[in-house]
Amino acid sequence: MNYPSFELLSTSIGQNTESSQLKRLMEQLNISEKSLKKFPIDLPGQRLWADMDKGIQLELEDVSSLLHGDLHDDEGPWILTDVTLWSEEESKNTYKGPTPYDIQFSMTREHVRTIMNTRGFGSPKVGGFSENIDIWHSNEFNIFVDFSTRKQIIRCIVLSLPRPLQLE
Repeated sequence: MNYPSFELLSTSIGQNTESSQLKRLMEQLNISEKSLKKFPIDLPGQRLWADMDKGIQLELEDVSSLLHGDLHDDEGPWILTDVTLWSEEESKNTYKGPTPYDIQFSMTREHVRTIMNTRGFGSPKVGGFSENIDIWHSNEFNIFVDFSTRKQIIRCIVLSLPRPLQLE
């Protein structure tokens, strides 16, 4: 697999399937709009693509669903809302492509916090049932780093669309 750059991943967040940016990402991942599957729990207005052999997952939402809440046609175009990069803790293999700010899946929580603080993100918000998720916000995307409670390593890294959505 030809892994996309962090820049391509991050700038594709919030783009729709008709945009050249998201088309470029999908082309690099060798997927098409037909490759997008309904969520396993059949959430209307949402689509999923994952390659767990490579440790990457994309989540997309129907444009009208994002703009109008429950009023969606479930036909697209689709906006990329989340990119999840998985470690072997949850995937067949750890994602081997470029990661946000060179965060490595083997890093400790303290190391990741130091990197993000050095990059100007400051201290994270902490979430999750076990308070195992560190969250940083930017104008372009949010970064969630989910730490395994069993092995004290990173379970996944998520780039997510900031909410509420502000489309022009």
